[in-house]
Amino acid sequence: MQSGTARLARSNIFNCIANVSGGGLFSEDGQTILSDGTLISGCTAPDGEGRSLFLLAGEVAYALPASPGRWLPNARCEVYRGACAHPPGSPQQAACLKHRDDCATSHEPPYEWYCQNATFVQPCNWKSDPHLLGQSLYQLPLLPVEQDFPFACSAGILGSADPEYQSSSTCAGPCPPRRRCPTEATSQTLPCTAGHYCPAGTSVPLPCPAGSYSNRIDLAAASECTEAEPGHFATTGSTAATPCSPGTFAGTKGQSECERCAPGTSSDEGSDSCDECEPGTYAKNHGQGECIPCPHPLSTEHGSVTCSICKEGYYLRDSNYSESGIFLAPSEHCKPCPPHAECPHNTTLETLRVPHGYWRASSLSAVLSECRNFGGDGETRCTGSKSGEGSSASGRRIQEDTAYCGPDFKGPECQLCVADKQYLADGDACEACVDIRTAAGRIAALGLGICVACGFVAWAYSMQGWRQKPYIGPPLRLADRTVHNFFEAGLVPKMKILLGFYQICFVLKPTYSARLPDKYTSWTDELAEAVSIDWSGFFLPAQCLPYWSRLVAVAVSPTSLIALLLLFGVGRRLYRGRARDGGVLPVGDTHRAFTLGVGEASIVRNEASVCGESSVLSVLSVSDVLHCPEVDKIVLSQTLVLSWNAKVALGLLDLTPACLVLVFCFVPSVSASIFKSWSCQAR
Repeated sequence: MQSGTARLARSNIFNCIANVSGGGLFSEDGQTILSDGTLISGCTAPDGEGRSLFLLAGEVAYALPASPGRWLPNARCEVYRGACAHPPGSPQQAACLKHRDDCATSHEPPYEWYCQNATFVQPCNWKSDPHLLGQSLYQLPLLPVEQDFPFACSAGILGSADPEYQSSSTCAGPCPPRRRCPTEATSQTLPCTAGHYCPAGTSVPLPCPAGSYSNRIDLAAASECTEAEPGHFATTGSTAATPCSPGTFAGTKGQSECERCAPGTSSDEGSDSCDECEPGTYAKNHGQGECIPCPHPLSTEHGSVTCSICKEGYYLRDSNYSESGIFLAPSEHCKPCPPHAECPHNTTLETLRVPHGYWRASSLSAVLSECRNFGGDGETRCTGSKSGEGSSASGRRIQEDTAYCGPDFKGPECQLCVADKQYLADGDACEACVDIRTAAGRIAALGLGICVACGFVAWAYSMQGWRQKPYIGPPLRLADRTVHNFFEAGLVPKMKILLGFYQICFVLKPTYSARLPDKYTSWTDELAEAVSIDWSGFFLPAQCLPYWSRLVAVAVSPTSLIALLLLFGVGRRLYRGRARDGGVLPVGDTHRAFTLGVGEASIVRNEASVCGESSVLSVLSVSDVLHCPEVDKIVLSQTLVLSWNAKVALGLLDLTPACLVLVFCFVPSVSASIFKSWSCQAR
């Protein structure tokens, strides 16, 4: 504008570009009136040269109303008049004061007498344009205007098209609660955003705090946001709560994030807590959504982080082994439950359950023995594990172990009585032991009876005349034929071979811990059981005699039996010699007597001359007989007279074969018993 008067009403000047000054309006003279919502916006000019307006000279004013959402500092355009000059209290003074406003808005008052003259300084140039009087007018200073013109109400401030609310930067006031004024010059509010709340004066909605959410668009405060329920979380500005993912949880309301489950626990989606892993499953890491099944045959307790125990039907061989080692090699550490044992969940070798009627040597043994029936049911003695729990017995002193026995029993298979000098009788009862002297007498009587019986049989067999008797004769003749056939068939070497094989089989296992297949040794086991001599057990139960005494008795008994047989043979010879005229012997035994070289003997002859002798009854010395070439012709009626020591020697020789047979039969049994005792295998 260079001169004259210009009036712009309801005009929009925008996106203008000035190379020098005044992007929207440049005034160097004249008068420019902007009104009725005229807007200058988006214009550009060099810095400091007024992007919207540049007033070099002239007059530029803006008469409200401005465009909606804009404001200008303004004042009412009026006529500044002098003070009323009439006397106070006069009618003229009263009329002057009464019509002062009318005079201010009228440049030609109808009653000039009560309107004072205009002053020199006026707020607006109403003289050139009287239509300005009474309007809200902003008179621009001679300064460049850089921002859009009129000025925009700030974001968060509600603008208006009413001039009443366009006179200051507060415009129509803060944006009302639950609404937002997102940009400058907002005259129409917008609803608040979901997940946010809008207090008064909001330009940018405030998000609901972490842990709360809302899908409403009419919130005015954070307290109106909804807290996330347990099992859910909400981040800042959420419109809905999010369920916790598997492996995480939210235990209380208002959580902004879910916590990870600890090892040994897991959770499903939307959980408010973590559940312990069930037995047989585990969770090694934080935040697992599900527990992993244990590898066969491992298992776990509740809430385990690894599998280190055995499932039902198996037992842990070594409970001191590391958990990681057990997990890496489960089949090496978890073994199938032994026969007859009970292996519930988390069974170890020490806690192996032993049922009624069974027994094991110690808590470190996986072998269960069925308590043998000795007249009772066995369950009274062998009560198994107490209260269904595994025994913690050390097992170092097996005979004193009572972990699986009833209150009155102990030892292997609970066969020993706790009380002293008592023994197991009738399977389930303990009775007092017989006096050891009484038992010794009974054993001696038994041995003597056996010797007498053997002597009677031998005596009967030696009686040649009895073979013709009606009752005793047939058995004796049968025995003769049997012996004859035995020797004729050559069974002696074969019997020696079988006897040697029996000895080997019998001592192989206890001495060398080796064993032949059962199909070869079953008969030897039965024979060994038959010839195994425990004389003490016939009349004195095992518990009534110290073990070392029993062992001595077992070792000495074959020797005693052999000694008795030899004594019987000696007695038999002495008795027969005494019965024959001062001790004479059939000549059939002379060669054995001569070979022994014992004592002096004489041969009584009936012939007239033998070896140079002519008497009918001749007596020859032993040396004469040995040198006599005709001694072989001595008839059976001839006799040889021997001394007592020769008779003893012959008696020993008589039963030496029988003694050797006993040695072959019983010595393996005795040696095996000694070796079993040494290796703690004897019962």
